[in-house]
Amino acid sequence: MTPRGGGPAPLQPAARIVRRTASQRGYEPEIERAAGELEHWARPGALAAGRAELDRRLRAVAATLGHSPWYRETLRAAGLGPGDLQRLEDLGHFPVLERRALVERGADLLALPPGDPRAGELVLVRSSGSTGEPVAVPRTRLDLLHMWAVLRFFLRRLRRALPSRPRVVLLCPLPGGLEYSVRLPLVGDGALHRLSLQRPRALERLRRARPAVLFSDPEGLHWL
Repeated sequence: MTPRGGGPAPLQPAARIVRRTASQRGYEPEIERAAGELEHWARPGALAAGRAELDRRLRAVAATLGHSPWYRETLRAAGLGPGDLQRLEDLGHFPVLERRALVERGADLLALPPGDPRAGELVLVRSSGSTGEPVAVPRTRLDLLHMWAVLRFFLRRLRRALPSRPRVVLLCPLPGGLEYSVRLPLVGDGALHRLSLQRPRALERLRRARPAVLFSDPEGLHWL
């Protein structure tokens, strides 16, 4: 929307988001498990030594593909079936999931059997569209917590320690100017600040935040 006289519409006031953060602590075991798996597979020789385990996990994923309407149709058209996916090398013969399929058939990609309790945890979230047309992405409540597992993995791998009650900044270039601050028990009882590049004096406010950790996407890092 453009106001009279031209120029972009003024940004709306930043959202004030209040979240119950005490429940985050219940996810601590899941985050630690994910960080531990990353550490395990990053060790020298782990991928070669664990090929049998990786292939087993891949076959478990393949066994669910028959529950997805899109995969059933796509694999049948290619003369394939879920059972043909036995080893990592087999992936090269399987169709690539392209963005157009996500746009047009997002709801048909879910590969869960009828009555699976995990279906109740799934939601379809529209992506931001920062890299093209927005798509519907299936997510569970644990998906966004995996970023904290990745952070733990890199901190340990780089042998770095965060200060007490660290400030974590998510540098956001997306339209809309959404900003908020919430407590972050999962990262040293610190705080998470979402800082929008669409709002005035972004660099000044970033410096004032003095983050111990800075997250962003490629556009945000390019701006930085």
